[in-house]
Amino acid sequence: MTKSRNWVLLRGLIRGVYHWHQFPEKLAKAFPNDKIHMFDLPGNGRRNRDASPITIEGYTEDLRFLCRRLDRVHLIAISLGGMIALDWIAHHPGELERVFVMNTSLGDTGPFYKRLNYLSYPRIVKSLNADAPAVERLILDLTTNNLRVQDEVYEHFVDMARRYPTRRLNFLKQIVAASRTRWHPSIAEFKNIHLMASANDRLVHCDNTFYLGHQLGISPAVHPWAGHDITLDDPDFVVEQCLLKTHAD
Repeated sequence: MTKSRNWVLLRGLIRGVYHWHQFPEKLAKAFPNDKIHMFDLPGNGRRNRDASPITIEGYTEDLRFLCRRLDRVHLIAISLGGMIALDWIAHHPGELERVFVMNTSLGDTGPFYKRLNYLSYPRIVKSLNADAPAVERLILDLTTNNLRVQDEVYEHFVDMARRYPTRRLNFLKQIVAASRTRWHPSIAEFKNIHLMASANDRLVHCDNTFYLGHQLGISPAVHPWAGHDITLDDPDFVVEQCLLKTHAD
């Protein structure tokens, strides 16, 4: 009998586990014999009172500690979470069995204005002094293209943001950590890595994922209309990619 996998889900900048919405349920239905684990990054979600590290390595070590008793780890990571996943691969590849990285970037995958769309800079800066409803509306506008889903999750996300507000200093630390990331040649030695990109990502340009694909010698799976938060816009697409890539396990 094949041993069950441990799926670890990792989100991005100032996002918590509650932002996955329907994706964990759909993943569990597709892999009924596996276990699913969702962890907040330090400074985000239910860990909003923890200090966010200013290096990606700090997040990696935090996550490795949380996953220390897990084997057959299949990591699904988006955005900042993808940067952590790549760092984990670079330094401790034997701890991971398969990795799915969505809509991420590194400090050297492209110019700064493609890593974070320069058109969004004024709105992001303005949001530092905004209330929870305004911030959540801004984030949804920047990261999702599915208007139906926006309507479904907005009130819940606002409620969670009020319960677990991200401190401004932690937000800035996460930005600093993301800016200091770099490609590591050893990442290319890890064979079970799969990339996904949204062609209509208005926050992080999909060219960053194409650059990573070039470095890895693989072609990313591209969603034609989803925004940055592909698991919100079209969770079925991500689940299908997971099924496709793990069918031989």
